[in-house]
Amino acid sequence: MGITDLLLQKGERDLTSERGVSCDGELPAASDPQLVQRAKAARSALGSKAMVLGHHYQRDEVIAFADIRGDS
Repeated sequence: MGITDLLLQKGERDLTSERGVSCDGELPAASDPQLVQRAKAARSALGSKAMVLGHHYQRDEVIAFADIRGDS
C-alpha cells in the first residue's frame, strides 16, 4: 500500500504514521502514466486540504502538480 492509497482512504488510517506503508525502493519514472493518474486522483480527492509546493529545480513532471513554485 502506498501513501496515495492511504490519502485516498479519507482518514481510515493514521496518516501521521508509517504503518501500512511499504516501499521496495523501486520508483516509477515521473512520467509513468499510472503514476501521473494516481497523482491526479490524489489531488482531486484532497482538493483544498493539501497544498503542493514546488521548487524551481524540480523536474517539470513534478512541478506540474505544484500549487506554488519558488525557491528556498
